[in-house]
Amino acid sequence: MKTTKVTLDTPVTIDGAEVREITLHRPLTGQLRGIRLLEVHTLNVDAVAAVLVRTSQPVLTEGAIDLMDPADFTALAQAVLGFFEASTSIPPISSPTSPSSSGGASATSPT
Repeated sequence: MKTTKVTLDTPVTIDGAEVREITLHRPLTGQLRGIRLLEVHTLNVDAVAAVLVRTSQPVLTEGAIDLMDPADFTALAQAVLGFFEASTSIPPISSPTSPSSSGGASATSPT
């Protein structure tokens, strides 16, 4: 599973311990249920926080996120967005071809 580490400029407190580094793992599709991906891409704080709670180690709590330095939150949000980029180039989806000029549709058999 792909992971990335983010070093915080200002540590956060999680379960009484001061934390300076957060490891994020690439979310699985099920971990994104109920989250509007467009809102994650526009850095909506609630949407990004929901992803962070589900993908961080140590687990970031909503309270820790609420008290986080905005620059650290932005660094974590950018790391989350990196998980949505394809690791290889994906060719664009081509549009279906128009029917032939003879008026009929054509089909080809798989070879």
